[in-house]
Amino acid sequence: MFFYQRKADELTTLEQYKIIIGSVVPRPIAWVTTLSKDREVVNAAPYSFFNGASLTNFHC
Repeated sequence: MFFYQRKADELTTLEQYKIIIGSVVPRPIAWVTTLSKDREVVNAAPYSFFNGASLTNFHC
């Protein structure tokens, strides 16, 4: 496997954005549950949080 190194200032904003969104993966940190008003239906969903940090803002 080969890795090519490039400086951030050599990449376009779109290329930098693609690297960030491709490398930041959310991880579930909690289960959020709700109960219907008639208390018959329970819904559970994973809640996840992630944050990508950069010196520049990405606007695509």
